[in-house]
Amino acid sequence: MTGIGEEQRTVKSLTRDDFELLRLCDGKTPVPVSAATEDLMKRKLIRPAKEGEETDPFLMLREYKNRYFLNMDLNITERCNFNCLHCYEAVDNQISRSEMSLSDCRKLLREARDCGIQNIKITGGEPLIHPDFLTILKSVYEYEMTVGRINSNVHFLTEQLAEEIRAIDGKILFNVSYDGAGYHDWMRNRKGAEKDLLSKIKILVDKGFHVCAAMTLNRVNLDAAEDSLKKLEELGVQEFRIIRTSETPRWLLNAKDACLTFEEYYDAMTDLCRKYASEEHTIDLNIFHFVIIRHRYRCYYLAPVTCSPERYDPGLPLCSDARDNITVTPSGDVYPCTPSPGVYRAGGVCFGNVFDNGLKPLLQDGPFLAFVRKGVHAVKEHDPKCASCRFFPQCTGGCRLIAYGLSGDLLSHDPMKCAFFEGGYARKLEKAMPGYHCMTPVEV
Repeated sequence: MTGIGEEQRTVKSLTRDDFELLRLCDGKTPVPVSAATEDLMKRKLIRPAKEGEETDPFLMLREYKNRYFLNMDLNITERCNFNCLHCYEAVDNQISRSEMSLSDCRKLLREARDCGIQNIKITGGEPLIHPDFLTILKSVYEYEMTVGRINSNVHFLTEQLAEEIRAIDGKILFNVSYDGAGYHDWMRNRKGAEKDLLSKIKILVDKGFHVCAAMTLNRVNLDAAEDSLKKLEELGVQEFRIIRTSETPRWLLNAKDACLTFEEYYDAMTDLCRKYASEEHTIDLNIFHFVIIRHRYRCYYLAPVTCSPERYDPGLPLCSDARDNITVTPSGDVYPCTPSPGVYRAGGVCFGNVFDNGLKPLLQDGPFLAFVRKGVHAVKEHDPKCASCRFFPQCTGGCRLIAYGLSGDLLSHDPMKCAFFEGGYARKLEKAMPGYHCMTPVEV
């Protein structure tokens, strides 16, 4: 038997034996049939090679002289046709309007390929406003990478543009924002934004794209969450995300005390989960920093539970998102995740610049890699609350962006996760969703 890869472009978890076996599967070398090869075939990592067939060069072993990262969030522009009250890109109401040139973008994509990055998420600002958007999209595939997601308000989407994007890759996920039935125009600071968005969602769904809609939740639009879910479900949206509108610099300027407390957010979302679980749905519900519900399997995941006590290791990454992902702004500054630039920029924190330093050097050494390499033990050793908390092996300190945004201390405890565990919300959700199985239980 000879083997050749199929379907799966990236492999996240391999044993050493699996790895060595895959190295033999080059379409030429006879490989004995065994339980190990049968397992790899079931996982669609290998298949029998046809006569004369050789493995695609893309699937051959590659070595990179830098830390391996799977994903890159590429912010191609900070320009936007909206003026959202809560924009996380802004330090204040003066939003940066920088934009990455096509030549800089293509250079960065070549570097990303040469560093082993496989997946690109295109974001902004509003990425569709970039004059070279389609060329950038095509360039990703030209350099043997894929686009997993486009973050967009889709105002500039047309039937024709949707067709052009589908011709490049019809499996791209569109992540759009829908800030509540009757409230979207207010949050986006643009009259008619809601009506326009819903019409563009219909175009995407009709073209066969996977669509995820995200709502930022606060005191003003709280009552619209249930109606928004139903409206999106009727349109054929596959996933509804709810995110507590956080204390970003711009939002605090524009909305003052409109942020929900953590307890208010969790209580309201527990009620929403209770209603959701009592009904039949075709849309998944993902409530950030709280719970992810998969209706098809009648199961849910507690988002604050990032580890089980028996698997806890002090060397677990300080930020799991940053371990797999690097975010680059139009000016070339590097950050751990898409929502983080405004918050870190306000505190004068930067993790390097790809145009000044080069991408590969930043993935070999420097402040970003130092952040990625830091283990969760750094939080436990630094913060007295985490040091004495029995939930730490399951929470591992929480989200670094939330902790820094609220305290100005990158190694502080995350008070949002504290509220979850100390408030007993795992048990409250269990009671709210009978018949649903928890995949990440809290263990005491």
